[in-house]
Amino acid sequence: DASITVTAVAEPISARAGEEITILVSGVGVSNPKNLTLGGVLADKVTITDSTSVSFKAKLSVPHGLAPGLVNLGFSCQAGQATGNDVLMVQPISVSIDGVDTNRGTPENPFRTVSKAIQTAGTGDTIQVGSGTFSEGETWPKLPRKVKVLGEGAKSTILTGSSTTAFRIGLEGDVTIINLGLAGMLCGFGVSVAYSNVVLENIAGNGCTTSESYSYAAVAIYAAGAQVTLSGTETSLPTGVLVDAKNVRLNLLGGRVNRIWNGSLSP
Repeated sequence: DASITVTAVAEPISARAGEEITILVSGVGVSNPKNLTLGGVLADKVTITDSTSVSFKAKLSVPHGLAPGLVNLGFSCQAGQATGNDVLMVQPISVSIDGVDTNRGTPENPFRTVSKAIQTAGTGDTIQVGSGTFSEGETWPKLPRKVKVLGEGAKSTILTGSSTTAFRIGLEGDVTIINLGLAGMLCGFGVSVAYSNVVLENIAGNGCTTSESYSYAAVAIYAAGAQVTLSGTETSLPTGVLVDAKNVRLNLLGGRVNRIWNGSLSP
Protein backbone atom coordinates (compact mmCIF):
# COMPACT_ATOMS: atom_id res chain seq x y z
CA ASP A 1 0.00 0.00 0.00
CA ALA A 2 1.04 3.60 -0.61
CA SER A 3 1.93 5.83 2.32
CA ILE A 4 0.85 9.46 2.47
CA THR A 5 1.18 12.35 4.91
CA VAL A 6 -1.96 14.36 5.60
CA THR A 7 -2.75 17.66 7.31
CA ALA A 8 -4.67 17.22 10.55
CA VAL A 9 -5.79 19.84 13.04
CA ALA A 10 -7.18 18.77 16.44
CA GLU A 11 -9.53 20.80 18.59
CA PRO A 12 -8.51 21.07 21.37
CA ILE A 13 -4.82 20.88 20.47
CA SER A 14 -4.17 19.16 23.81
CA ALA A 15 -6.21 16.63 25.76
CA ARG A 16 -5.90 13.96 28.43
CA ALA A 17 -6.73 10.28 28.11
CA GLY A 18 -10.44 9.63 27.73
CA GLU A 19 -11.31 13.08 26.39
CA GLU A 20 -13.13 13.46 23.10
CA ILE A 21 -11.49 15.51 20.37
CA THR A 22 -12.37 16.45 16.81
CA ILE A 23 -9.73 16.23 14.08
CA LEU A 24 -10.10 17.79 10.62
CA VAL A 25 -8.05 15.80 8.10
CA SER A 26 -7.10 17.04 4.61
CA GLY A 27 -5.23 15.14 1.89
CA VAL A 28 -5.63 13.58 -1.53
CA GLY A 29 -7.33 10.19 -1.45
CA VAL A 30 -8.37 10.19 2.23
CA SER A 31 -11.86 8.86 1.60
CA ASN A 32 -13.13 5.78 3.44
CA PRO A 33 -10.88 6.25 6.52
CA LYS A 34 -10.60 3.22 8.83
CA ASN A 35 -8.63 1.98 11.83
CA LEU A 36 -7.76 5.38 13.26
CA THR A 37 -4.92 5.37 15.77
CA LEU A 38 -3.30 7.94 18.04
CA GLY A 39 0.28 7.26 19.02
CA GLY A 40 -0.07 3.81 17.49
CA VAL A 41 -3.02 2.90 19.75
CA LEU A 42 -6.43 2.25 18.25
CA ALA A 43 -8.71 5.21 18.99
CA ASP A 44 -11.99 4.78 20.86
CA LYS A 45 -15.51 5.94 19.97
CA VAL A 46 -14.65 7.05 16.44
CA THR A 47 -17.28 8.92 14.40
CA ILE A 48 -16.46 10.04 10.83
CA THR A 49 -18.41 12.94 9.29
CA ASP A 50 -18.16 15.24 6.23
CA SER A 51 -16.10 12.64 4.38
CA THR A 52 -14.95 13.44 0.82
CA SER A 53 -12.02 12.33 -1.33
CA VAL A 54 -9.89 15.17 0.09
CA SER A 55 -11.04 15.66 3.70
CA PHE A 56 -13.06 14.35 6.64
CA LYS A 57 -13.77 15.07 10.29
CA ALA A 58 -13.08 12.47 12.96
CA LYS A 59 -14.56 12.67 16.43
CA LEU A 60 -12.80 10.24 18.74
CA SER A 61 -11.74 9.54 22.30
CA VAL A 62 -8.07 9.77 23.29
CA PRO A 63 -6.94 6.21 24.15
CA HIS A 64 -5.76 5.36 27.64
CA GLY A 65 -2.13 4.39 28.08
CA LEU A 66 -0.45 7.06 25.95
CA ALA A 67 2.56 8.76 27.50
CA PRO A 68 2.33 12.57 27.75
CA GLY A 69 3.69 14.30 24.67
CA LEU A 70 3.00 14.79 20.96
CA VAL A 71 1.46 11.88 19.07
CA ASN A 72 0.62 11.19 15.43
CA LEU A 73 -2.66 10.20 13.83
CA GLY A 74 -2.65 7.10 11.68
CA PHE A 75 -5.35 5.52 9.51
CA SER A 76 -5.97 3.57 6.34
CA CYS A 77 -7.83 5.15 3.44
CA GLN A 78 -8.34 4.92 -0.32
CA ALA A 79 -4.81 6.19 -1.00
CA GLY A 80 -3.21 3.68 1.40
CA GLN A 81 -1.77 4.17 4.87
CA ALA A 82 -1.89 7.80 6.03
CA THR A 83 -0.14 9.71 8.82
CA GLY A 84 -0.86 13.11 10.36
CA ASN A 85 2.16 14.25 12.35
CA ASP A 86 1.96 15.83 15.81
CA VAL A 87 -1.81 15.92 15.82
CA LEU A 88 -2.30 15.87 19.58
CA MET A 89 -0.41 16.86 22.73
CA VAL A 90 -1.36 14.20 25.28
CA GLN A 91 -1.57 15.78 28.74
CA PRO A 92 -1.35 14.01 32.09
CA ILE A 93 -4.52 13.73 34.14
CA SER A 94 -3.93 16.69 36.42
CA VAL A 95 -4.88 17.55 40.00
CA SER A 96 -4.44 20.90 41.73
CA ILE A 97 -5.43 22.29 45.10
CA ASP A 98 -7.06 25.11 43.11
CA GLY A 99 -8.85 22.80 40.66
CA VAL A 100 -12.49 21.73 40.35
CA ASP A 101 -13.67 18.17 39.77
CA THR A 102 -15.98 19.34 36.97
CA ASN A 103 -12.94 20.61 35.03
CA ARG A 104 -11.37 18.69 32.15
CA GLY A 105 -8.55 17.34 34.30
CA THR A 106 -5.75 18.84 32.19
CA PRO A 107 -2.88 21.05 33.44
CA GLU A 108 -4.83 24.12 32.30
CA ASN A 109 -8.12 22.89 33.83
CA PRO A 110 -7.18 20.47 36.63
CA PHE A 111 -9.33 18.36 38.91
CA ARG A 112 -9.46 19.18 42.61
CA THR A 113 -9.30 15.67 44.07
CA VAL A 114 -6.99 12.73 43.58
CA SER A 115 -10.07 10.50 43.73
CA LYS A 116 -11.49 12.09 40.58
CA ALA A 117 -8.19 11.62 38.77
CA ILE A 118 -8.04 7.93 39.71
CA GLN A 119 -11.65 7.41 38.62
CA THR A 120 -10.81 9.03 35.28
CA ALA A 121 -7.59 7.10 34.69
CA GLY A 122 -7.25 3.87 32.76
CA THR A 123 -4.45 1.37 32.33
CA GLY A 124 -1.13 3.05 31.60
CA ASP A 125 -2.18 6.66 32.22
CA THR A 126 -0.16 9.34 34.02
CA ILE A 127 -1.61 11.35 36.92
CA GLN A 128 0.15 14.60 37.88
CA VAL A 129 -0.65 15.90 41.38
CA GLY A 130 0.39 19.45 42.27
CA SER A 131 1.66 20.78 45.57
CA GLY A 132 -0.66 20.84 48.55
CA THR A 133 -2.43 18.60 51.02
CA PHE A 134 -5.19 16.42 49.58
CA SER A 135 -7.50 14.96 52.21
CA GLU A 136 -10.12 12.83 50.51
CA GLY A 137 -9.73 10.56 53.53
CA GLU A 138 -10.88 7.00 52.85
CA THR A 139 -12.47 7.48 49.44
CA TRP A 140 -9.47 6.88 47.17
CA PRO A 141 -10.29 4.14 44.65
CA LYS A 142 -7.71 1.53 43.70
CA LEU A 143 -5.16 2.69 41.18
CA PRO A 144 -5.49 0.92 37.81
CA ARG A 145 -2.62 -1.18 36.50
CA LYS A 146 0.44 0.49 35.01
CA VAL A 147 -0.64 3.94 36.17
CA LYS A 148 2.09 6.43 37.04
CA VAL A 149 1.35 9.00 39.79
CA LEU A 150 3.70 11.98 39.95
CA GLY A 151 3.69 14.46 42.82
CA GLU A 152 5.77 17.60 43.21
CA GLY A 153 7.76 16.22 46.14
CA ALA A 154 7.39 13.99 49.19
CA LYS A 155 7.12 17.08 51.39
CA SER A 156 5.09 19.12 48.90
CA THR A 157 2.34 16.76 47.69
CA ILE A 158 0.70 15.04 50.65
CA LEU A 159 -2.25 12.64 50.85
CA THR A 160 -3.92 12.76 54.25
CA GLY A 161 -6.28 10.00 55.33
CA SER A 162 -8.05 8.90 58.49
CA SER A 163 -5.97 8.42 61.63
CA THR A 164 -8.55 6.11 63.18
CA THR A 165 -9.32 3.57 60.45
CA ALA A 166 -6.94 1.02 58.92
CA PHE A 167 -7.16 2.41 55.41
CA ARG A 168 -4.74 1.96 52.57
CA ILE A 169 -4.54 3.13 48.97
CA GLY A 170 -4.90 -0.05 46.92
CA LEU A 171 -2.52 -0.68 44.04
CA GLU A 172 -3.84 -2.95 41.29
CA GLY A 173 -0.31 -3.81 40.17
CA ASP A 174 2.56 -2.55 38.00
CA VAL A 175 2.16 0.96 39.43
CA THR A 176 4.80 3.71 39.72
CA ILE A 177 4.41 6.45 42.35
CA ILE A 178 6.96 9.25 42.61
CA ASN A 179 7.35 12.30 44.88
CA LEU A 180 4.43 11.80 47.25
CA GLY A 181 3.89 12.09 51.01
CA LEU A 182 1.44 10.17 53.20
CA ALA A 183 0.02 11.33 56.51
CA GLY A 184 -2.82 10.57 58.91
CA MET A 185 -3.25 6.92 57.85
CA LEU A 186 -2.97 3.70 59.80
CA CYS A 187 -1.84 2.11 56.55
CA GLY A 188 -0.47 3.78 53.45
CA PHE A 189 -0.10 1.89 50.18
CA GLY A 190 -1.45 -1.64 49.95
CA VAL A 191 -0.16 -4.00 47.24
CA SER A 192 -2.84 -6.62 46.72
CA VAL A 193 -2.42 -8.09 43.23
CA ALA A 194 -0.18 -11.13 42.85
CA TYR A 195 3.01 -10.82 40.79
CA SER A 196 2.67 -7.08 40.46
CA ASN A 197 5.66 -4.80 40.01
CA VAL A 198 5.36 -1.65 42.12
CA VAL A 199 7.88 1.21 42.23
CA LEU A 200 7.69 3.80 45.03
CA GLU A 201 10.24 6.55 44.54
CA ASN A 202 10.83 9.47 46.92
CA ILE A 203 7.86 8.59 49.13
CA ALA A 204 7.55 9.92 52.70
CA GLY A 205 5.35 7.61 54.78
CA ASN A 206 5.51 9.77 57.87
CA GLY A 207 3.07 10.65 60.60
CA CYS A 208 0.61 7.95 59.59
CA THR A 209 0.22 6.51 63.07
CA THR A 210 1.73 6.48 66.54
CA SER A 211 0.70 2.88 67.19
CA GLU A 212 3.36 0.23 67.86
CA SER A 213 1.29 -2.48 66.15
CA TYR A 214 3.14 -4.19 63.32
CA SER A 215 -0.01 -4.12 61.18
CA TYR A 216 0.23 -0.36 60.73
CA ALA A 217 2.68 0.35 57.95
CA ALA A 218 3.50 2.86 55.24
CA VAL A 219 3.56 0.02 52.69
CA ALA A 220 1.66 -3.23 53.20
CA ILE A 221 2.28 -6.09 50.74
CA TYR A 222 -0.41 -8.78 50.61
CA ALA A 223 0.27 -10.10 47.09
CA ALA A 224 2.15 -13.34 46.47
CA GLY A 225 5.11 -12.92 44.16
CA ALA A 226 4.96 -9.13 44.20
CA GLN A 227 8.12 -7.17 43.45
CA VAL A 228 8.22 -3.82 45.26
CA THR A 229 11.02 -1.29 44.80
CA LEU A 230 11.42 1.55 47.31
CA SER A 231 13.84 4.18 46.05
CA GLY A 232 14.74 7.14 48.24
CA THR A 233 11.74 6.39 50.44
CA GLU A 234 11.57 7.33 54.12
CA THR A 235 9.16 6.14 56.79
CA SER A 236 8.79 7.08 60.45
CA LEU A 237 6.14 4.50 61.29
CA PRO A 238 6.79 1.75 63.82
CA THR A 239 6.70 -0.54 60.77
CA GLY A 240 7.86 0.94 57.48
CA VAL A 241 6.95 -2.10 55.36
CA LEU A 242 4.66 -5.00 56.21
CA VAL A 243 5.15 -8.18 54.16
CA ASP A 244 2.33 -10.67 54.59
CA ALA A 245 2.60 -12.85 51.48
CA LYS A 246 4.84 -15.53 50.00
CA ASN A 247 7.64 -15.03 47.49
CA VAL A 248 7.73 -11.25 47.82
CA ARG A 249 10.83 -9.45 46.59
CA LEU A 250 11.54 -6.13 48.26
CA ASN A 251 14.22 -3.88 46.77
CA LEU A 252 15.46 -1.00 48.94
CA LEU A 253 17.42 1.63 47.03
CA GLY A 254 18.50 4.39 49.38
CA GLY A 255 16.20 6.22 51.73
CA ARG A 256 15.34 5.13 55.27
CA VAL A 257 12.83 2.41 56.11
CA ASN A 258 12.96 2.01 59.86
CA ARG A 259 11.45 -1.46 60.20
CA ILE A 260 10.35 -4.34 57.98
CA TRP A 261 7.92 -6.86 59.43
CA ASN A 262 8.46 -10.07 57.50
CA GLY A 263 5.73 -12.63 57.03
CA SER A 264 7.38 -14.40 54.10
CA LEU A 265 10.11 -12.36 52.38
CA SER A 266 12.22 -13.84 49.59
CA PRO A 267 15.99 -13.38 49.96
